[in-house]
Amino acid sequence: MLYVTHDQEEAMTLGDRVAVLDDGLLQQVASPAEVYRRPANVFVAGFIGSPAMNFFEGRLGVEGTSREFTCPYFTTVLREGADLALPAGPAVLGVRPQDIRISEGAGADAKALVDVVELLGSELLVHLRFKGETDLNVRALFPESVTVSEGATVGLNFRRDRLHFFDAQLGDRLN
Repeated sequence: MLYVTHDQEEAMTLGDRVAVLDDGLLQQVASPAEVYRRPANVFVAGFIGSPAMNFFEGRLGVEGTSREFTCPYFTTVLREGADLALPAGPAVLGVRPQDIRISEGAGADAKALVDVVELLGSELLVHLRFKGETDLNVRALFPESVTVSEGATVGLNFRRDRLHFFDAQLGDRLN
């Protein structure tokens, strides 16, 4: 059966396979889990998931024997393995709100200002602002047991096994 909907949650819940279209062009066809975990491009990554994926425009580069991602707000060293095969050059890093963690101590990937904290029951939806030449607003989901205060600056870590990299020009998935 073919079922057409504009509601992504409905599609992800009901479908065995999901087709994502943008302006009438097919972007990806896969199982709901595959579309969520390995979106084919920036459009699919930003469309599937709630809250939406956060994006950082920057550059993949090599520093010594490791690969790193640098953007105006932070530089982070990537995990070994598949990430080391990523091509150097302009890229977009995608991080889902669920894959951002509060960092305790000096090992933070980045620091951001807490703008708003929304209690959603068992989770906190935290609106963060990365300060730079142009500020960047992102969202993170934390367990409600995490203590964060509006106006505070917090250290953040990204789950390395769940980072998404996209070509900066075409928007296609790199990893």
